[in-house]
Amino acid sequence: DRNRTAILVAVVYALLNLFGGLAARHSHRAAAWAGGESQLTGRLWGIILGLYAMASAGLFLGVSLLPILGFIALAILLNIWKPVFVSQLYNHAEEAAGATTLSVANQSKTLSVAVLAPILGWGVDQASAGSAALMALWPVAVAGILFSALGIWVHRIAGKGEP
Repeated sequence: DRNRTAILVAVVYALLNLFGGLAARHSHRAAAWAGGESQLTGRLWGIILGLYAMASAGLFLGVSLLPILGFIALAILLNIWKPVFVSQLYNHAEEAAGATTLSVANQSKTLSVAVLAPILGWGVDQASAGSAALMALWPVAVAGILFSALGIWVHRIAGKGEP
């Protein structure tokens, strides 16, 4: 049973990486479809919010397939997001500061993970007391809803397109 689980996890992980790589490779097509990188960013924020809402609904309703599909779709979408985000940063940075801008962006991601991971981990630990294992992920889904709503708000305020 343990071997079967390990093989299943390896297959899912490999497929996620394969689909993620394909998504990253074709992110320029998604930007062209959306009408530009800024418009794609707005649409991605909306889709991400919807996926976190779907995952939350599935967690609270006990429909395991919804959060599983939601988190898989999020993993793939983030591979579209990253090249678009890097391209936008580079396009808005001064030419001499391009590498520094990208380094700061990478470091800010690392810092946000370092701050949020323990907080969300604590939340999942608290939620897991007396509840089903999958249901304990609700703090992650709710945080995703809050952060994606914040992203939509910032995107609208910046006037960079419609989410």
